[in-house]
Amino acid sequence: MVSENKYPFMTKAEVRRRLETEAAFVLACLAMMQSRHELRASGAKTDGPRGWMSSQRSKGTALAKKAAAGELTAKDAGEAARLLSGYAKQIAAALRERALASDPSLADAARVFGVLPGCLGAKRQPRPATSPPAAAEPATAEPAAEGPDEHRADGEPEGGEHDDELELRGLVLSHLSTVPAARSEEIARATGVTTATLSPVLRELVNSGRLRSTGVGRGTRYTIRRAAGRV
Repeated sequence: MVSENKYPFMTKAEVRRRLETEAAFVLACLAMMQSRHELRASGAKTDGPRGWMSSQRSKGTALAKKAAAGELTAKDAGEAARLLSGYAKQIAAALRERALASDPSLADAARVFGVLPGCLGAKRQPRPATSPPAAAEPATAEPAAEGPDEHRADGEPEGGEHDDELELRGLVLSHLSTVPAARSEEIARATGVTTATLSPVLRELVNSGRLRSTGVGRGTRYTIRRAAGRV
């Protein structure tokens, strides 16, 4: 059983780390990305980015086919690892979907961290706008999946900045579940981000009641707020 505050899914950083060190993981990710690409190419309705960006479609498909035929050289494997690293967010999301499908008990943890499919970000409050949108950039002007800006449309992003913050929130809670208390500098080192990036996430977790802060300034320490009956 996953503990209440332990993030149970593979993160983007872990995906990239494994791509650098595990040949079998590179092969598995190549096959998965090619399968996702072929599903989208078939015209099937999909949620979010699926497979290769058009600018990398030929290279990704060629590498995946060589891997499937057992013809991937060491040079090819290195090229594949570098290519796949740019899709770490999509790979992490796909692996999370697989984990949830194979182990439904992970749904509670996914709900806690806001990554359960169908309710992603449901509890998140919208940020106040700092300035009105520019007239030349209407909100409806989204790039088409096969348009010139498709790197944004069908490549790496799986929720963009919001998805990154959800993952960082999970890493923060996971780290604090293993230590009595920690300062922001210590949490930043443990999660691999800067204190500037971490600060709004800590503030959000404190405001939402997930964390308790004690002290002032650089001496502020953060702990998990363990409320009875929290899901």
